[in-house]
Amino acid sequence: MTQLVIRPAPASLLPQIQTAIRATWEEHRARQPHAFAKGELEAYVLPGVAQAFQDHHGRPAAHSDRIFAAYLSDTFAGYVMLSRLTLPDGAPVPYVNIEDIHVQPQFRGQGVGRALLDHVKDMSETQDWDNVTATVWQGNDTSAALFDKAGFAPISTTLRFGPDRQVRDQLPPAATPRPEKQRLGDLILAVLAMLLIIGLLASVIGS
Repeated sequence: MTQLVIRPAPASLLPQIQTAIRATWEEHRARQPHAFAKGELEAYVLPGVAQAFQDHHGRPAAHSDRIFAAYLSDTFAGYVMLSRLTLPDGAPVPYVNIEDIHVQPQFRGQGVGRALLDHVKDMSETQDWDNVTATVWQGNDTSAALFDKAGFAPISTTLRFGPDRQVRDQLPPAATPRPEKQRLGDLILAVLAMLLIIGLLASVIGS
């Protein structure tokens, strides 16, 4: 196999990663219609991927600190996306989840997925993580075999009871202010409250 290189994913890969996640999502939705709601991808998943290219303050970053891209002959071949590796104060986390792993179709069967998992396993040793987990949906036999060969073992089984139909569509979440706007809003409210109190005191003293 041509030399494979794994490094932090640059922000320029975001569109390709989102395209890959959309394709995977649709495959899962076709197999598990009761679990993947229409609208959930756009409302929650894709924005979450975009956040992987931001720091804890929501500022854009040149590279992701938790998405790692594989390259073969300088061509993007796949990626693995992890949950947060540090807390907002910079402290490391002991528990990491593999949120997604993907190999571009033209590079499948060449050991890219296994190399990405080996990279994560090496990180778990050097950063002293207590647990590395992943969720593999029923019917995704390729991923199940990949994780099994990499030494991952089941720790629980999720069981489901419910109607055999497509899950209801999800409404988009309400927009939440950015931290900077939230702090500005809190400051404005505090000033208004103070002015109200001063006005009340002035009216009492004046009477």
